[in-house]
Amino acid sequence: MESIDVDDLHSLLGSISRARLVGRALFDRHVAVPLGLSRPEFNVLLLLLANEELMSAQLSQAMMMPKSNVSTLVARLKLRKLVESVESDLRRQWQPLVLTTQGRNLALQASALRGPMDDELGRLLSPEERATLIRLLGKIVDGALPTGPG
Repeated sequence: MESIDVDDLHSLLGSISRARLVGRALFDRHVAVPLGLSRPEFNVLLLLLANEELMSAQLSQAMMMPKSNVSTLVARLKLRKLVESVESDLRRQWQPLVLTTQGRNLALQASALRGPMDDELGRLLSPEERATLIRLLGKIVDGALPTGPG
């Protein structure tokens, strides 16, 4: 078989895209299939586990996801009885989201899988390389975020 030119796949964007595919397969094997969670659902559960309660707008910002998509996601999680809205002590129109007991149990299970997934994903990297990769990816994400109003 003739070899093909794959140089474009080794660009920065190409490498990030290929790494994302590896991460997606790993997530599907460890979380999506056994726990029945999509990546956004997993992220919402872990964010609520870490923060107790959050507004949809906070989830939207943290997950870099449009508010309309977060609303759909939250509605799906409410139907599954994993999250619920509670009345805020500060203002009636604010209804922060919290985990239900079922949601907290699933979030704890999902959280426990992060270490093994990270270990499997980073097994080819030294601790220093891993830290550098996380720092550099964070720099890319932070630099791509919009600044100021808008």
